[in-house]
Amino acid sequence: MIDPIKNKLQLNYDSEWFTSRYYVYIIKIAVGNNTYYYVGQTGDRHFVAARSPFYRLWGHFNPYNLKKGTDSQLMSNLFKRNVFRKKDGDSNRLTIDRALAKKDAVITAQFYPIYDFEDNFKQLSKKNHKNKRVFVEQIEKGVMEGLDATFLFNDLTKKGFDKIIVSDEARRISKTILEDFKNERLTS
Repeated sequence: MIDPIKNKLQLNYDSEWFTSRYYVYIIKIAVGNNTYYYVGQTGDRHFVAARSPFYRLWGHFNPYNLKKGTDSQLMSNLFKRNVFRKKDGDSNRLTIDRALAKKDAVITAQFYPIYDFEDNFKQLSKKNHKNKRVFVEQIEKGVMEGLDATFLFNDLTKKGFDKIIVSDEARRISKTILEDFKNERLTS
């Protein structure tokens, strides 16, 4: 008789993780007594598409791209703030793997589908990807403005960020997201 494997790992996924939609998301990074945040969205400036939560998060956790782009802000900030400390000879991937396994930082993500907030958003066609992305960027900026910038991992000097003007509707949705997020934090 074979003994059952005691430490097997079973990964279950939700199909929603792979559904490409326009989301605004907040990543919470708990490090000791400090909590940091990264706010993002799944619209893409370079392609007429929105990414799925899974592929967007993969970009953030990709240890091979820590030098450029918004994808790298999460991991590169963990190195900059000395949460993840690289040992001589270790790769970024090994350092990240080790730090996450030891729970040097506990990282959670909450995705908010913008489609659910706005009836007019549902009516926009794929031809209006730019309009959708701009609206989602406004919501993203509104959420960032509602969090303490000291604890944000976002680069607020990135190209074009200062030019984003948050509309009244985007501000309303941003506030709804922040209220939900803060309530979630209080109960967990």
